[in-house]
Amino acid sequence: MGWQEELRAKRAETDRWIRQREADLRRAASQAEARGRQVYANAIKTGERVLARTPAEIRVLGAAALKGQLPQALAATAVKAAARPAAGRRGASGAAPRVAKPSVREEFRAAVSGAVDEASLGLADHVLAGVDAAKEAVLTGSADNLLGSYRDGMADKRAADAYDAEHHGTSRNVGRVVGLVGTVAAMGAPGLARAAIASVPRGRVAAQVAKYGLRYAPDPRGLTKMMAGVGAVGGVLDQAATDLVTGHQSGPRDLLAAAGGGALGGAMTRYAGPVLGGGVGGSATSVLTDLANDRAVSLDDALDAGRLGAVFGGLGGELGERWVRKLPSHKKGSVGDALSAAKIVARGEQVVGQQRRIHLRPAGEPPAYTVADNVSVPRGLPDHPDNWIIGESKLGPSASLTDRQEEALQTFGDRYVTDFWRYSDVGNVAGAAMSPYGSNALDRRDR
Repeated sequence: MGWQEELRAKRAETDRWIRQREADLRRAASQAEARGRQVYANAIKTGERVLARTPAEIRVLGAAALKGQLPQALAATAVKAAARPAAGRRGASGAAPRVAKPSVREEFRAAVSGAVDEASLGLADHVLAGVDAAKEAVLTGSADNLLGSYRDGMADKRAADAYDAEHHGTSRNVGRVVGLVGTVAAMGAPGLARAAIASVPRGRVAAQVAKYGLRYAPDPRGLTKMMAGVGAVGGVLDQAATDLVTGHQSGPRDLLAAAGGGALGGAMTRYAGPVLGGGVGGSATSVLTDLANDRAVSLDDALDAGRLGAVFGGLGGELGERWVRKLPSHKKGSVGDALSAAKIVARGEQVVGQQRRIHLRPAGEPPAYTVADNVSVPRGLPDHPDNWIIGESKLGPSASLTDRQEEALQTFGDRYVTDFWRYSDVGNVAGAAMSPYGSNALDRRDR
């Protein structure tokens, strides 16, 4: 090897050492700042007087804690903190000391940070920590400490979040609410769009809808109650499943809160889809659980539960819709019949017959009949043709009424209930049933 090659090798080795040294210093500063924020937060909770107004002062505290010299550092900052008000108590003019207020820039930064955390469903910190760790590996030319750098980055970001929550709590929480609501709404938009597209009938169904003034959708009577019931039952069953997995035994109050939050989420799902409905139901379950157990309502728990409820609701909705699309026609009919039967119960009626033959014409005319999927009567009334509410259930965009069913619609009017179930309706039911699992699985305080 010539002297030029040796010089280049020495220079490359020096560059590597410098990059490694810079990375070590950045890591040490990050660890010191993260530890300093923890020390500062703990000092505030315990009532200690501590001076840590700037990142540099916070890093000094953190470095002292890492070196085992925290008591001396706390004592020194306490002396400085005690001396500041005495020095500036009143001047010659008699003016009161000025109290430092958080800057608008800091408040805005905390709000944006909270919004990004929720808008990314909690992934932003992980991504940023991973990018920082990767950049450090590239600069040092070594990936040996990649995982350690990622962990250090996550600790730093969590400490920064805790600092914002302590000092800029209102701004951060406003940002979190805006971020979560905006993200859940955006996630729900595709589902709402698909439901709107699916609601446009085609072919023969379009002609029937226009002819009879029908709506290509299930009959609305009892639909909200049915969805609320699905959500309530899902909330209780998902709570029981969570208890089975975690070994926790929920009390009656927890079960009641799970049922109430699930019912609200199910009702909202009917109008806004499983993502938005799941988010509302998850947050409601968290709030009701806190209130039922005489605890202060936790915004953090409510936002986390709303986020998980939206994710599980959207997942359940997608799985339910895909499942029903793949079913053969006769099984799709059975699913539609079951949904219509559940809606009958929600309306407060009782089913008195299924697949019952219904005569359409009086004696003396050519006989004609149709077979009704469900026949019900209002509770308390006898099973008599004059009291019958005749139900016909269809599922899928190509399912249409037969000629005899059209005649039955003309003959019985409002007593002939037609449910045109869409695939998205099945997804809504699945989402309303599944979304409570996200909020129930959340490990809340003192549960």
